[in-house]
Amino acid sequence: MRSEHVKRNMTLVALATLWLIWPHANAQAAAPADELAEIRRALDALTRRVERLEQENAALRAQNETLQRQGESLQAEARELRETSARQAAALESAADSEWTRRIEWHGDLRWRHEQIDDDLTNDGAMHDTRHRERIRARVGLEAQVTETLTAGVQLATGGADPRSANQTLGDAGSRKDIGLDLAYLRWQFADWGNVTAGKMKLPIERPGQSRFYDNDFNPEGIAFGFERGIWFARAYNFWMEERSTAADTLLWGTQVGVRLPIRESSLMLAVHYSDLAKGQGALPFFDCSSLTVAAQSLPCTNGNTVVFAAPGDPVLAYDFDVIELAAEWSGRLGAWPLEVWANLAENQDPEDLNLAWAVGIDLGKAGKSRTWEAGVGYQSIEKDALFGAWVDSNFAAGRTDGTGWFFRGGYAPLENWTLNATYFLNERNVDVGTTGDHRRLQLDVNLKF
Repeated sequence: MRSEHVKRNMTLVALATLWLIWPHANAQAAAPADELAEIRRALDALTRRVERLEQENAALRAQNETLQRQGESLQAEARELRETSARQAAALESAADSEWTRRIEWHGDLRWRHEQIDDDLTNDGAMHDTRHRERIRARVGLEAQVTETLTAGVQLATGGADPRSANQTLGDAGSRKDIGLDLAYLRWQFADWGNVTAGKMKLPIERPGQSRFYDNDFNPEGIAFGFERGIWFARAYNFWMEERSTAADTLLWGTQVGVRLPIRESSLMLAVHYSDLAKGQGALPFFDCSSLTVAAQSLPCTNGNTVVFAAPGDPVLAYDFDVIELAAEWSGRLGAWPLEVWANLAENQDPEDLNLAWAVGIDLGKAGKSRTWEAGVGYQSIEKDALFGAWVDSNFAAGRTDGTGWFFRGGYAPLENWTLNATYFLNERNVDVGTTGDHRRLQLDVNLKF
């Protein structure tokens, strides 16, 4: 536009110049040559100026187009930066959530059990009929990796307050079932070889095979130390059994040292375990065990241990429990199947007799992955004051000491995390003291893990 305007002005200037000099052209035909030359120089100067203006105009247009392109590029870059920033912020938030999620591991299981019990004796020695009952056990828990070395765990379970069972019997007119705190602990892994656990925890000692010296559902409360280095391992613990406001607390403390020896394609675990029930003798540190006025050597709540009467109506434990325990387990294979042969021996150092417990067994296979199976058999004998009754298995010999006999077990996994199990107990009760009676118990289980 500016170039056309300049050309138009130049044309007008040229015409005006011709008009001014035209009258003189006729009159002075022989005008001096220098005047014509001057006019030509003026026209040349105007032409060059117009050309410079056109060049400047073209340069300005090019510069303007460049600036426009740069502006559009900057706007696009700004939009891209905003979008990238938003994506990165979302990714960081998602990563933070994902990181916390990865630190938490959930677990749970559900068991339906049909149980049939045929016991020649009740607690008062009378006969009774075979008992049938349906029971469920549900457990849900999590373990969180709080830091690289600190772990916290919590688990809820059915069963109410009973420390040796998370089973809930069905049939109370459809009543709601109790849920209790089954585990609540923190664990500090202070070194590759050692950790400390505090709270309500799984029993920390190593146990051989399917020994019934301890109940699998019993989760003690206190503090424990664990050591693992090479083939060696060790445990130490201090558990609170009964807290008292006006007298010394009853504690159960102990330590275990063991070794795992590799033997070609198999291994051998050997361990020695010592435990002491401090301030237990002369007390009654059992669950749901109030003072009862009975003239007997044991109460139902003591699970078979001998009691004496410190005063009328005041039964207390007759003996201390300073128990030395030996455990051995050989693990190998029989063809394609895992094989375990195990033995357990314990002796209470306080009483002079009725103080020995022993168990042996063999287990073949492992029901875990799809279409796998397992089977096992064991024999066990626990004399009346060999083991602290609060810990013994709640199924063998009606969950009491002073019992002996066999137990048989089998299992099949149709699919992974789904196992069908059967266990049969063929035991005798009151072998050492009182009226001897048979105890037969069949358990059929459907187990689901999630």
